[in-house]
Amino acid sequence: MSNTADPQFREVKGRQGGSHIRSADLFRLDGRTVIITGGAGYLGIEVAGSILETGGDVICLDVLENPPAEPWSQLNDLAKKHDGQISYQRPDVTNAQAIPETFASFVPGLRYPIRGFVGCAGVSDNGPAHEFSIERFRRLMEINVTGTFAVAQAVALEMKKANVDGSMVLVASMSGTVVNKQGVNTAAYNTSKSGVLQLARSLAAEWGSRKGMPLIRVNSLSPGYIRTPATAEALKKPGMEEQWTGDNMGMAPMAHVLFNKFLTFSPQNPEWLNRDRLVLSNGHGCMLQYALLHLYGYDISMDDLKDFRVSITSNFRQYHRGLYANDYVGQKLGSKTPGHPEAKHTPGVEVTTGPLGQGVANAVGLAMAQAHTAAVFNKPGYTLIDNFTYCFLGDGCLMEGVASEASSLAGHLQLGNLICVYDDNHISIDGDIDCTFTEDVVKRYESYGWHVLTVDDGDGDLEAIAAAFKAAQQVKDKPSLIKVRTTIGYGSLLQGTYGVHGNPLKEEDIRLVKLKFGFDP
Repeated sequence: MSNTADPQFREVKGRQGGSHIRSADLFRLDGRTVIITGGAGYLGIEVAGSILETGGDVICLDVLENPPAEPWSQLNDLAKKHDGQISYQRPDVTNAQAIPETFASFVPGLRYPIRGFVGCAGVSDNGPAHEFSIERFRRLMEINVTGTFAVAQAVALEMKKANVDGSMVLVASMSGTVVNKQGVNTAAYNTSKSGVLQLARSLAAEWGSRKGMPLIRVNSLSPGYIRTPATAEALKKPGMEEQWTGDNMGMAPMAHVLFNKFLTFSPQNPEWLNRDRLVLSNGHGCMLQYALLHLYGYDISMDDLKDFRVSITSNFRQYHRGLYANDYVGQKLGSKTPGHPEAKHTPGVEVTTGPLGQGVANAVGLAMAQAHTAAVFNKPGYTLIDNFTYCFLGDGCLMEGVASEASSLAGHLQLGNLICVYDDNHISIDGDIDCTFTEDVVKRYESYGWHVLTVDDGDGDLEAIAAAFKAAQQVKDKPSLIKVRTTIGYGSLLQGTYGVHGNPLKEEDIRLVKLKFGFDP
């Protein structure tokens, strides 16, 4: 079924002028069987659904005697709808003989060759490292690392027998790369997930080029915290919820002024061509954006706001189709309010932002596109395109090379329709930025050819913020940077400290903040 109005069905022209291909077809899995470990878990079930929807057959492997009845029934319905097949196998991945024996039992009955593997299986465990038993450590490694390797090996051997290329995705964890906050004692689990990351890198290097083996592409995903019925139990422990959620208050005054007085948009028609674009490069502050979108009439409800960074449904499917990458950090998969903004998923969000600085480059690209569109379609006496691109950014964004390069290009192109707002709060996740970032941002951007303004009191001087926006809009031959000195967590007991960076306020602090700003506590 074709739907040319849907962006996932846009047509892509061949490089040499060949036939057009629907972009959704680029991610079809027809004629392939995909193996999923952890196939009875919440993430595995979602992955299975995405594969069935795109034409593939699925074999789910898990240690449970039977998969959960309701989700499995839904997967069978999906299989029928898309002419797919799905089956369930129950091997013990820690048993050296179980995997090859299991494969030998089902491979002869497959209608398509195995050409994919998604490793979702894994267990978690926590406790003080000095008390953590070797037996518990060994169990984590056997399931999370050895089990993943055993299935990847079996899949690769089947690809070799069938002489077909294929792909693998090994699901690791954010915890395999970074250290969790104090109080979350998961050294053993983190080590196992780091092993999965290294396994993916090593297999990619070996199977991507070795003679005598089919070409096997191997990648990894590193999701952060995802709330499921299973993990929700862990959050009932005192203080655990505070380890995983966050808040951002310092940008509220300038965001309020922008939405209230300058931003041109249509909540009823979020795709209106001449709307202003707003990019949140420091995407971790997205709760502010979601709240404003809700207040100004976009299709984001109070329930959506309450869903910020919780539970699970189906964004993996969008990731799989290649429409956009999903951050996964502490969010509800399928929620309109994920942990970082996501385009094509939350109305009013223009760009998916995660890595710091990326949003600045995206904003430059949007401004370039708007300027080009205006040059093509605007005629004397008839202005069709006159919009602006606004971008909020922080200290971390300005430290990134991608932001510097894009900003230099914007100055060269004299993009007067680009206005960036620098949230100058002097705080990083580890403390004051004086330890890492002391350059003169104003002089740097002036050297790029930008028009630079400063607001000394971004916490309370709304008139100065408004005057800066108005002045920036008047400059047509230079992009503008508005440097606004703010206080992170303004109004809270921890304002101006890194203690409020990525952390929620305590109940008493919330009460005091409400009192400070005239609300009923």
